[in-house]
Amino acid sequence: HSVRVALLALQVARGLGASREQLVQVGSAALLHDIGKSKVPQEVLFKQGRLSDEEWQWMAQHPRLGAQLLLEQHETVDPRAIGAAFCHHMRPDGGGYPQPAVPLLPCGSSRLVRVCDVFEALTSVRPYKRALTPIEAYAVMFRNECDFDPVWLRRFAHTLGLFPNGSRVTLRDGSLAMVTEQGERPERP
Repeated sequence: HSVRVALLALQVARGLGASREQLVQVGSAALLHDIGKSKVPQEVLFKQGRLSDEEWQWMAQHPRLGAQLLLEQHETVDPRAIGAAFCHHMRPDGGGYPQPAVPLLPCGSSRLVRVCDVFEALTSVRPYKRALTPIEAYAVMFRNECDFDPVWLRRFAHTLGLFPNGSRVTLRDGSLAMVTEQGERPERP
């Protein structure tokens, strides 16, 4: 999951013309965003069904646990990675979880990681759900648009398109094809 989130974030950052240094920062932040799950008990992390209230409390701590793990590395971890670990479940208005002790708004990297994280989770098979198609995932995300930074959500959708690279599509003539690159319009790769 974290590798796929990092690849999505890098694709968006690259599309914006990010420098090599910026790509390393964004990629690292995305790759480490869920590191706090390493501190969540395995039976909670891999539970097949719905989480109990107590199990949910454990899971909801993973952003705080991840930021703490990264902070313990002292100066070797980019602050953006710490921010992404802590803020990737926070909405642009500061809502979501965890609740910070003082008012806090997620930084740009954290907001991008949030979009990539949710899209990847929606389009992946999980023990408790089927994978949504990219179009279904966009529908869910745009239906809940206030949960995301609108600039990052639109940039993400524009970069990936409605049919991300690697998607199998049926052309008008009935032939099958695979998307290899995006066009100027998101619906026309």
